[in-house]
Amino acid sequence: MNNCAGSIKILFLLFVAAVLSVPVAAAAQSEKSGPGEQETTGTPVLTEMTDSETEPAAEIVTEHQYPITNLGAYNIYQDLPKVGMPLRLLYSPFSKLVYGPFEPAADLYKFPYPSVEEITQRITTLKSTIEKLRQAAKEQIEAIPEKERAQKATEIENKLKNDTVEMSVHLADLYAMKFYKTRNEDYVREASEIYKEAYNDIPASFAEQTSVNMTMVLIAAKEFATAFPVIKKLVKKSSSTYLHNINDTMLEFYFLSGRLQKALDAIDVMIDKKTLAKESEIFLVRTGDVYFLLNQYQDAVEWYLSRLKPKEQATEAENLSWLYMAEALYQTEKIDKAIELYRVMKPFFVGTVYEPVILYRTAATVEEKTRILNNTHNQHIVAWMRATLISEKFLANPALFTEDNFVDVLDGLPMDSALRDQVTLMMAYALRNNNKMYEAMDYFHMLEVKSNNRYLRGALNELIAGMLYKKGLSTKTADEALAFIRYLLSLKYSLRTESPEEIYNLLHHNLALIGIENASAELTMRIIDSSVHTKRDKIYLELKMARDMHEVFAYKQSERVLGQIDVNLLGPAEKVEYYTMHIANLLDDVPPKKTTALDILTRWGNEGTTPKHSYWIALKKTEILYQQKEYESAMETVTGMIGTGDSATLPPEFDAFITPLIAYQVMLYNHLDKHKECLGQFFKNQTKILETKLKRDVLMSALSSAMALKKNAEINTLMDTAKTFMDKESYDWLNKWVQGKIWVDQINRYLDRSNLAVKNNEEEK
Repeated sequence: MNNCAGSIKILFLLFVAAVLSVPVAAAAQSEKSGPGEQETTGTPVLTEMTDSETEPAAEIVTEHQYPITNLGAYNIYQDLPKVGMPLRLLYSPFSKLVYGPFEPAADLYKFPYPSVEEITQRITTLKSTIEKLRQAAKEQIEAIPEKERAQKATEIENKLKNDTVEMSVHLADLYAMKFYKTRNEDYVREASEIYKEAYNDIPASFAEQTSVNMTMVLIAAKEFATAFPVIKKLVKKSSSTYLHNINDTMLEFYFLSGRLQKALDAIDVMIDKKTLAKESEIFLVRTGDVYFLLNQYQDAVEWYLSRLKPKEQATEAENLSWLYMAEALYQTEKIDKAIELYRVMKPFFVGTVYEPVILYRTAATVEEKTRILNNTHNQHIVAWMRATLISEKFLANPALFTEDNFVDVLDGLPMDSALRDQVTLMMAYALRNNNKMYEAMDYFHMLEVKSNNRYLRGALNELIAGMLYKKGLSTKTADEALAFIRYLLSLKYSLRTESPEEIYNLLHHNLALIGIENASAELTMRIIDSSVHTKRDKIYLELKMARDMHEVFAYKQSERVLGQIDVNLLGPAEKVEYYTMHIANLLDDVPPKKTTALDILTRWGNEGTTPKHSYWIALKKTEILYQQKEYESAMETVTGMIGTGDSATLPPEFDAFITPLIAYQVMLYNHLDKHKECLGQFFKNQTKILETKLKRDVLMSALSSAMALKKNAEINTLMDTAKTFMDKESYDWLNKWVQGKIWVDQINRYLDRSNLAVKNNEEEK
């Protein structure tokens, strides 16, 4: 990259002034959380869906909306080189050493360093001095008698090491300076080798300065594994006077080694500590770069606009940051400003790997972009151009595209390339436009599962849901409905809508076409269970499905649906509906499961229900126990709720339960030979109980008790009452019994047949 000045600086200033006058719209940022997948069981066995079953004749649709056109998952600059910041070496005490004809001064380390010629001369002289010291030490060792050589040789070697270690470190610094001036990577590799050799012998007096310089050189040499323990050791010294330089070096390490999330964490810490501090060049540039390469485009734009200023002698890293800002503006839909900045930056990148990206972004026509693509050789940029170009062509004229247009582009992309998602998105739209709904939904769902951005996931799911409703509600035959249900069962997700009622209507439409009496509860429940709705919404759907099955006499299927509901999650009204339906299914089944119903009623009663529900439970239990001729248990249930039947203190709505319980109490007194209590309760509450469905059996029970007690007056009164509340045929039949004096046996036989018999009183006979 070339450093430019003069007129380019003026263009910079004009551009920045223009951008700063435009507010930047907010953009969604990438997040890491995805939907979990849950496996469901109880899937009905269905044959595989074939194309002939699911796809009608192709019908091209051209009026579809394209709510998502950029998945935001790919950043071309992530695949291109990152440029390191200049090597600004720290001044160290060893610069005061005297060697050879040169006497290094403090300004030797003043950036941007002396000329290449002077640095080279200093390197040559210093290497010569080090070599002379080594040769002198060698001669000293050789001059020592053989017997004394071992011990004294060690002393000489240690002195040599002490005399040359500072020179070696300084030599490494000089090679680093020469690398900065020439960009010849041989010099930075030479510097790193000298640093590593001298590292363990560096005096404590300038260990920190040397370690910082060494780390910067290792980073420039891309020896990240060696650099990390050196800089990490320095970071732990929080009291260091060089902490500012250490933190900046750590940030540069994280950035150039690709640990961008770590770099972001370091930036957050540094921002907290730099409230009043002056920002360093590394911190200023790298913070924006990290935001950009993490696809946080809005943060990058705001950072660059507030801190990045034009310079006549900008570094390569700063120039690249301007390019990053251009792309960030493009991604935040500031297209005109982005193109303007790309054009301003173009002279800085002539002949570099970045030039084709600038040319593509500033190209005005498809033909020009195609020509640039054909003349580009970098494989990463070529892949990016192909994916971007076909997306742009599709959106410009979608009616001309089918999925076949995208196959070649996908085949040319690596399987792990994020660009595949962008091409797949356009291909899914093309499939949808050509009425291949099931294939299109599969691709949209694949993109939804892969996305780390919850906003994109939500938009894709909304798109899928809309397609599902359109397809599901348009089925007209049983075969189409069956194909649609099969497709739903193949999904690992299901339907999303603000109203779960819509899901049910969709299912009900297709199941009705198939024949709801033949649709298994397991099939429907799998679809509901795998939906993205809350448990409360799913319960609503489950109760509705159970109710519909009950109403078409599919009691067993209704029971299977109810069996999957967690009763503890039901509200009061839903719990009443659940238990009412549950018990009704059991009692309406053939044969009725009365014992199971009793167990459920008892369990519900023990859960702490409302008073009103308690009376309903008592009535249901009494009905079942009475039918099973468990009269004593039935009487315990009735007495436990109403005592003698005095309900004056209860609200009127309780009468719907209390009055039938009083009626049962009258009949139970008769069965248990408590005839006086039977007559007393009847005459006390006859107005209420004769309005119930039990009026005929209650009258017969009271008449039976009156006859057992030979209460002729009560018998006559009851017969008069019967004349009012019985049909004429039944009353004439009963009157003949009474007049013929055979009524006791006749009534008992009637009661036996009607399951309301009383015991014969042998003593009365």
